[in-house]
Amino acid sequence: MQSYKYEDIQSVELILNHRYESYGTPIAKDWYVLDYRFEFKDGNHFYFYWPITLMMIPRFIGTILDEKVENIIDKDHVIDALKKWYPFK
Repeated sequence: MQSYKYEDIQSVELILNHRYESYGTPIAKDWYVLDYRFEFKDGNHFYFYWPITLMMIPRFIGTILDEKVENIIDKDHVIDALKKWYPFK
């Protein structure tokens, strides 16, 4: 994959998924996780599967996407939750 500028992004789809994870036990923990699908103006796309985000990173991601990308596909309305993310409650 090559590098892209914000202006090169045609659309970003925020995909909310319900996933399960288990670490060697018969009981799995369920999570709601966010995947990102970037579509670029040159026709390429990039699917970002369940990225690990720490501390305040989701807030920065939401704010930057909202300000820099014109076409955000967000059927589950999670962009506002990202922008308001605060892990220390």
